[in-house]
Amino acid sequence: MFIQFILKYKKSVVFFFTILTLISAVSTLFVSTNYNMVDYLPDEAPSTEGLEVMDNEFDGAMPNAEVLIEDVSIQEALVYKEQLGDVHGVTGVTWLDDLVDLQTPLQMQDESVIESYYQDGNALFSITIESEMEVDATEDIYALIGENNAITGEAVNTATQQTMASDEALFAALLLVPTMIVILVLSTKSWIEPIFFLTAIGVSVIINLGTNIFLGEISFITQSVALSSNLPSH
Repeated sequence: MFIQFILKYKKSVVFFFTILTLISAVSTLFVSTNYNMVDYLPDEAPSTEGLEVMDNEFDGAMPNAEVLIEDVSIQEALVYKEQLGDVHGVTGVTWLDDLVDLQTPLQMQDESVIESYYQDGNALFSITIESEMEVDATEDIYALIGENNAITGEAVNTATQQTMASDEALFAALLLVPTMIVILVLSTKSWIEPIFFLTAIGVSVIINLGTNIFLGEISFITQSVALSSNLPSH
């Protein structure tokens, strides 16, 4: 019955899916990608409750990355702090001078506080990177501090996830599409059939991504598997 309906109104069906595909293609531009896995925790999870308490208790944004710069003096560390603060996407930098008076000799101050930020000539900065700016900010920070120094934290993990998701999705497309073409060419009797198959897969991917506009945003995992989830299983 359903097949007969499609065959009877095939032109209308093609027209409908063409319009739907075009609308979905435009809609994908307005669907944001969420790289924060914390948002998908259950509301009753202890981690979620703990984060809510922190948000209620602290007005400012919590630091989400740490930068370690080796073999620097106090004055050089202060210069790095200013430069880190100028990086686009960085909204805050905390270091030793925010907690103690650097005009007073370090030997006369609380050793535990000093060593938390400056030890053996190594300076550790706590920084806050704006959401959705993690990739650009971390790349600029790496360019600033050089390969001999390091940056770590939640923002770095998020940036890595974004980069890996994009790279792996591109790699999957470059690997799967030619493979599908070869399989379809070898298994079909007409040269036009592979084109129909690939068009159907492409349309399904676009509609899948475009209709996510009703959700407002999608997980980066959903985005990265969008192609493979629409591939035929046989």
